Amino acid sequence: MKTKFIFAFVFAALLASCSHDDVVDNPSNGKTPLNISLASVSATTRGAYDAGGVLTEGSIGVFTTGTGYTSANMKYNYGTPSWAPQDEANTVYLSNEIATVFAYGPYDGAFNRAAAPLAAGEYAESKDLCTTTVTGFTNTNSAVSLTLNHAYSRISFVINKDVSYTGTCKIENLAISGPAIYATATADFTTPTTVISGKTAGTVQYDPLIAGITFGTPVTKSFVMIPAATSEFTGGTVLTFKVDGVNLTTTLPVALPSETVGAGINELAAGYNYTVNIRIKGTQLVINSVQVNPWTAVPVTGDVVPVATPV
Repeated sequence: MKTKFIFAFVFAALLASCSHDDVVDNPSNGKTPLNISLASVSATTRGAYDAGGVLTEGSIGVFTTGTGYTSANMKYNYGTPSWAPQDEANTVYLSNEIATVFAYGPYDGAFNRAAAPLAAGEYAESKDLCTTTVTGFTNTNSAVSLTLNHAYSRISFVINKDVSYTGTCKIENLAISGPAIYATATADFTTPTTVISGKTAGTVQYDPLIAGITFGTPVTKSFVMIPAATSEFTGGTVLTFKVDGVNLTTTLPVALPSETVGAGINELAAGYNYTVNIRIKGTQLVINSVQVNPWTAVPVTGDVVPVATPV
């Protein structure tokens, strides 16, 4: 009887000595940490985010779904040369079941994958939400390379001063309104194709803090915009700039989908930059051209180019 007691005591002590880390890190139990070897922003879709290319700073959030996986909003930080979890509680472990990984950046502790709030306004990297979903990862295939895509569309104003304009060209407010201009919305990233709902129409505006513009030296200011389909452009997009204390207004017409030359907008596609080249002339806002490009491109001149459906 004494021998059985001693054996049971030793066995229990051995079990107690096995920490949680020993269990999950031991290859024999089939669990392997997710290895994020690289995170980048696609060329057609952000410092680091806006310029596109490899991310080498900041934090991203990771969700893992699939049989046996329930991890949500795990925080991974960049640490040369790869990404590491914030701590043990934020570590994703892979089993022999296939995992689907959803990642986004910049990291937000309150991020809700099924109902992520979107808000249009002045471009800032902290607002530039980028996401991706990849699948096929297990304990024997644990290295993932992430390419994030922009959730927002972008409008950039390249503002120049006409040679005939004699004012300082101080601009205190930029405003955009119209039937396809939305101030807020909600995005669901749990579906194969992102679903945007609850779009609230409204004027999107901010003070660009432009003290003045010199002729021949344009100033560029950008908005992040909630994506809108061609079918939502039932009317033109109204632009209002407060220039030297006076509100100047013009309308961007609805460009036909077949147009290759013009000065209008017919869509706001995620990951694309709609560059409006505009001149301040007397009491007018003169639209020189509009060009559609990948997110990072901000041309000074150009024509309307229909946006191809991303592949």
